Amino acid sequence: MRERASRKGVEPITVREIVETEKRERQEFFELAARFRDAEDPEDVKRLGDQMGQMVFGE
Repeated sequence: MRERASRKGVEPITVREIVETEKRERQEFFELAARFRDAEDPEDVKRLGDQMGQMVFGE
């Protein structure tokens, strides 16, 4: 089980929190992908593509 630090010590992260985090990250990715798809400026395409790469592969 994952844990996180808090003022009271370490508390477990619930499955609900994990699911909500994954949903939020998925939504952020799809929004970024839509912006990438609609981008026409080559600099925007590169920047958005780099951001997508970081989301998929990490930094």
